[in-house]
Amino acid sequence: MSLYSAMYSSVAGLSAQSNAMSAISDNITNVNTTGFKGSRVQFASMVTQQTSSRTVAAGGVQPTVRGSNDVQGLLSPSSVATDMAIAGDGYFVVNEAPSPGLGDQWGYTRAGSFRVDNEGYLVNAGGWYLQAWPTLPDGSVGYYDNTGNVQQINQMALDNTNLRPVNLNMISGTAAATSRLEMKLNLPSGAGITESHQSDALFYDSLGNSQDLGLTWTKTAVNEWQVELLPPRDAALVNIKDEDGNITFARGQLMLEGTFTDGALAELNGASFDVDGTTYTFDDTVAPGTGTPGVIGISGARSWAEITEEIADAIADPQGRIYADGNRVLIDTDSTNGSITIDNFTDPNGGLAKFMPTFGAGAFEVLQRADPADGQNIITFSGDGTPQNISDVAAIEVEWANGAKNMTGPDDIDWFLGTPGLPDGITQFSGGFQPISVHHNGARFGAISGVNIGEDGTVTALFDNGESRAIYKIPLATFTNPNGLESRSGNAWVHSDAAGPLNLRNAGSAGAGKVEANALEASTVDIGEEFTNMIITQRAYSAAGKIVTTADQMLDELIRLKR
Repeated sequence: MSLYSAMYSSVAGLSAQSNAMSAISDNITNVNTTGFKGSRVQFASMVTQQTSSRTVAAGGVQPTVRGSNDVQGLLSPSSVATDMAIAGDGYFVVNEAPSPGLGDQWGYTRAGSFRVDNEGYLVNAGGWYLQAWPTLPDGSVGYYDNTGNVQQINQMALDNTNLRPVNLNMISGTAAATSRLEMKLNLPSGAGITESHQSDALFYDSLGNSQDLGLTWTKTAVNEWQVELLPPRDAALVNIKDEDGNITFARGQLMLEGTFTDGALAELNGASFDVDGTTYTFDDTVAPGTGTPGVIGISGARSWAEITEEIADAIADPQGRIYADGNRVLIDTDSTNGSITIDNFTDPNGGLAKFMPTFGAGAFEVLQRADPADGQNIITFSGDGTPQNISDVAAIEVEWANGAKNMTGPDDIDWFLGTPGLPDGITQFSGGFQPISVHHNGARFGAISGVNIGEDGTVTALFDNGESRAIYKIPLATFTNPNGLESRSGNAWVHSDAAGPLNLRNAGSAGAGKVEANALEASTVDIGEEFTNMIITQRAYSAAGKIVTTADQMLDELIRLKR
């Protein structure tokens, strides 16, 4: 009967308008929720199969909820460094657990109000933990495994072996080795042949220790100077290399350091080392200068300098490449007499803390210098006082005895002394020897002081020593139909078949938006529009209710006809 269908249709209308009011109320209550996407209830008519063209059976209405996940909210600035917004398509990848395991829910959100929790994880107001790719120091995606080898990341895989929770407590601090040294100084044009001058250059090893490099500048001919290096205190050797990578200067050292005492002297007894296969042993029964071949006499020695003299005399290099210099033994090589290897350190007394390199640390080799035709760390000047050729002095190599990473090969120090023809570095003018400036990169140890987040999602740790280092790269998840995602509490969504395939993208590429740091995405809800929809929905609900009462009156009239 048509009256009954009218009542059923009005009940469907009441239910549909109730759903619409529910969506409106949800929108209004989330008007200030970061990254919230408002929803709308749209209506579709329901048609009952008609049996006659002369009767009408009402079908009612069917509500359908439509999200607006693909609508961009306004971006508002924030003073918090870990607040993020997305300008364009994409979602932050999050998980309900700080360290995702089997069964933990993966989610996607645009609510970028991330804060550091008590364990160092970045978590948003909804309790979802931010996930990202770990990075190597150069910013590329990857990580070091337990053996120190670089492992690549499958950037499409969504699991805890690829994406990692962003944890700022995992970064304790950093130090940076010097990779470039720039010097400006004037060498006196009026200096006599063989006249020398000394200067120093400060730089950092990979452990953040400051090191002092001694330099000696010697005039060898008109408009020609030679530079030599004195190894830093913690170094086994230093090399100067030309632009082609050939060694033009090589010097190693053995150093006795610390307070000279009888106890410290006794610690040396019985210790030994090899020089090019010949063993030399410290002996406290032999006085300096009276030993036999292979014996370094230390009985009655009065200073570390006296012992270094004894070491140099005992080795007795006929080319004079091994000699004492205060409390150290210097080992020089040239282009004709080959390399010198120091190895097989033994320390039966276990007390050679005063000897550097520390016994037991392994061997080091002072390499043969390049052929003289390739240069001998010589700098030549033009008649206008600017450098003419400085190609023989292009880089510095250092091998350390303190456990720091050796500055060799790709890790050597680029040594900039100027541009040929320009007075932008080393010069030779009148007047005295004048060191002007020494500039270097690298830094001592520094603790993390903050983070910076780039448009491409790179999270860079900032340290209080002025250094910075990439630690994570935040990917963005994109979907063919983002409105097909299933909503979850905490302003997040989970993947569903209706959303289409999931793709992890680098921010700012392949259709993904950019990450905006110090910003938050506002809710897409327009409160004025919601109040207007509320009035319309209220009226529609009242009208549907009126249909029920009117149909009821008509049925009542029908029943009275029988009376």
